[in-house]
Amino acid sequence: MSLTLIDYGSGNIRSVAKALEAASNKRVRVTATPEDVASASHLILPGQGAFGRCLAGLQAHKGLLEALNQAVIHHRVPYLGICVGMQLMLERGLEDGVFPGFSWIEGEVDRLETKNLSIKIPHMGWNNISLHQNHSVLCGLDGKDFYFCHSYVAQKIRSPIASMSLETDEVAALGRDNMLGVQFHPEKSQAAGIKLLEQFARWMP
Repeated sequence: MSLTLIDYGSGNIRSVAKALEAASNKRVRVTATPEDVASASHLILPGQGAFGRCLAGLQAHKGLLEALNQAVIHHRVPYLGICVGMQLMLERGLEDGVFPGFSWIEGEVDRLETKNLSIKIPHMGWNNISLHQNHSVLCGLDGKDFYFCHSYVAQKIRSPIASMSLETDEVAALGRDNMLGVQFHPEKSQAAGIKLLEQFARWMP
């Protein structure tokens, strides 16, 4: 059993792996094989770029999506989705078409819209987060700054775990049971990000 980082060709794999190892003092297994996913103690799915492209990258590895769903839904393996890895947890993504997500959580991903000309899209930079629910992985991180880089956001979420404020409040973290997704990049978020990853590595929901 091990911390398992899924490498499907999308995401800041090297930086995430190094940050996880620093946070957990454990070796991180980087893989895209269903067998490794099935034996993981914790699963981390990063993602950068378009929702549909990330989905296609996962689908290109035979049996990977099925193994991921089996591990997370049926065996309740702790899961952390980062950026698009969070967005894929939802029902669909609306970037350059309509693409199905994992449907683990109700909601969809659509373009970040703003009328404030001072807010640039893609949104790149530091924002503090506000917790709306107690969560052991985010314990002690209310009000802390995290690094964001995205043009699309989670929408129609019934009970977000955390938000960040731009022109309006946007979802920063969501989840249920043994799964957590964060829109920001903990691997780029210095001490706050390391604390989040440390707490995820110990998480036993």
